[in-house]
Amino acid sequence: MTPNKNLTTILRFATYVLLAATLFVPLFVANSMFFPFITGKAYAFRVLVEAAFAIWLVLGLFDKNARPKISPLSIGVTLFAIIALIADLAGVNPIRSLWSNYERSEGWIVIIHLWGYFVVMASVLRNRIHWQRFFNVSFIAALVVAIYATVQFGTAMLAHNAAPRLDARLGNAEYLAVYMLIHAFIALYMTAAAWTKKQARGYLYLALFAVFSLVLVGTQTRGTILALAGALCIVLAIIAIKKDTSLAASEQRSANIIRIIAGSLLGLIILGGVGFYDARQSNFVQTHQLTARLASISFDNPRIQYIWPMAIKGFAEKPVLGWGQENFNYVFNKYYDPKMWGQEQWFDRAHNVFLDWLIAGGVIGFLFYVSLYVLSLVAIWRSRFTVIERAVLTGLVAGYAIHNIFVFDNLASYLMFFVTLGFLHAASTEDEVKGKTGKLSVWSDKIAAVVINPDVTEWIVAPVVVILLAGGIYFFNYRPVAANLSLIKGLTSCAYIGQQGAPTPNAAYFTNALAIDVYVANQETREQLYSCSGQVLSAQTVPDATKLAFYKATTAAIAAQASSTPNDLRGYLFGASFYDNLGQYSFGKPLAERAYAISPQKQSVLLELASNEIGLGSTTPALVLIKKAYESATDNPTTKIAYARGLYLTKDYADAISIMKEVVAADQTNLQNHITLAMFYMGNKDTENAISELNAVASSSIEYAPAVNKAVKDIRAGKNPFAPAPTDASTAQ
Repeated sequence: MTPNKNLTTILRFATYVLLAATLFVPLFVANSMFFPFITGKAYAFRVLVEAAFAIWLVLGLFDKNARPKISPLSIGVTLFAIIALIADLAGVNPIRSLWSNYERSEGWIVIIHLWGYFVVMASVLRNRIHWQRFFNVSFIAALVVAIYATVQFGTAMLAHNAAPRLDARLGNAEYLAVYMLIHAFIALYMTAAAWTKKQARGYLYLALFAVFSLVLVGTQTRGTILALAGALCIVLAIIAIKKDTSLAASEQRSANIIRIIAGSLLGLIILGGVGFYDARQSNFVQTHQLTARLASISFDNPRIQYIWPMAIKGFAEKPVLGWGQENFNYVFNKYYDPKMWGQEQWFDRAHNVFLDWLIAGGVIGFLFYVSLYVLSLVAIWRSRFTVIERAVLTGLVAGYAIHNIFVFDNLASYLMFFVTLGFLHAASTEDEVKGKTGKLSVWSDKIAAVVINPDVTEWIVAPVVVILLAGGIYFFNYRPVAANLSLIKGLTSCAYIGQQGAPTPNAAYFTNALAIDVYVANQETREQLYSCSGQVLSAQTVPDATKLAFYKATTAAIAAQASSTPNDLRGYLFGASFYDNLGQYSFGKPLAERAYAISPQKQSVLLELASNEIGLGSTTPALVLIKKAYESATDNPTTKIAYARGLYLTKDYADAISIMKEVVAADQTNLQNHITLAMFYMGNKDTENAISELNAVASSSIEYAPAVNKAVKDIRAGKNPFAPAPTDASTAQ
């Protein structure tokens, strides 16, 4: 029995539609979900890939022309996915490595979906015509993104940005930048391909290249702008140097002119770069935000100074298979450098994809990741591309690599990178069909020659695939989304605590999300619960029954998180802070001590443990901890104030005053610091200086004036308005 041709046509068409739909995923923003720019795209992509893979699986059994061909790239992608799985399972937190969290939505679950995506694309998009159509669909999606980004200029749509940097529907300027970078070079490749055939539409593709490049520049992402410039230099250098020997003699003259033009443009770019560097301190450069950002490019920045060395130390500790994906936070906390106190305190990426893979997969995972670039270049230069096409595609791969030196990957960049890999695989296998045969083509022929009974496919395989697809969508997508939506309800119920007419916070939303018990949701749900509970328990208007429900839910969550991630700092530090803020220091102490054991250099950990010690009446050990935090970075105002307060508690008023005067001198506008200094003066019985500080506050703030003036009167009457000295948990903060 032969397969039904109408059925195979339907299956093939459905596969095409689903593949095309993935290209529009970057446009999707799930505003009703936690991390709307990330989670919506992640689950939409997974569902589309799962459906496409299931349909293709049945199609491939029916139709030998839809079966995969073997190439070095397909082997490389497959081995990369396998090695990533092995490294994740051998890592410090395998579950997190497999499932990730809402904020990133990556992990091995994304790697295996990208592998499936590659396999389907490589199997049904078999030739350059298929791929050119696929690219055209991708250009439509990218053009919509570009238009949306253009509209962002000077509009309220920039509300989710801290600075006027374009991010369109991707939610992050860096994500948009790399998305545009890849599309720009695909458009440039399509320009070259069209002009090779003397097709006028090449001008349209060139216009798209210009649009995508301008949007990239509008993101003001310095690393990606460098990648664009560097990749263009590589393209022009190849065109200028490499002679196309396949051209006829009559075409060599035009080719030589193109080479001269390419060399000239390369020279202009280099001269422009040198000129910009020389003028980087000029008024013109410094008064424009984009040029000022580009002029500020330096190796003297926090990521390179602090994060990259931490990553190297982490790699040296686990050099073979690494720590597993999504586990850079363990490295960050263990090797935390106190000098980076003014930076983000919870880095979960090295902000360098190559270092990230050294951490995630060790040298083995790193080499298999890098092999994807190497195999891509091999495919480019062994396939039947013209020199200009090869130059552009080489620039694409190089530009993506340069970008990844400074940033980390995301779904949009992963998606387009694997689209590129699929295209290069198809180009190499198509050329084998046209006569450039190799050993791997024999295996491709063997796969195509396998005969499978259509009845078995239709009545056994297809139903099993449908059941597995439904199960996969339910377990891998529906349940995490359900937990996400429940979390959002919980956060919404907490959003207006204390405001008139606000809804009563409901702990059940959080417990319901946790009851679904999907790893991707649990830690973030618990952390949001801690935050909400703190607000609930301190609010005057919330009923006691509601407070009790939140307290019970939070204490259970703290214990569960400690059990789930016994070596993760966040659960212990947040749990200790929750108990300490309630004055339940005996409950907070073991958590704070465990946090200190995990990250003994982090100032926030030292101060939390010190706060706990003070709450328990142990002032002397608390001061030792605070002093350690202070001495680790004496320019940190938070630790300065904490140390000064610690000295005040031990009645070392002179040193406390000396340090606090430095804090006040550094920021005269912080009125609370003036009040703290006045308190220290009163401890030292220096009433005149105390009054002077309080008067400075009264003259600067109408809000503070009544209370401050009363304090001044008390001092003149011989009273100390600051007595008794503070001894609560805030003392060390």
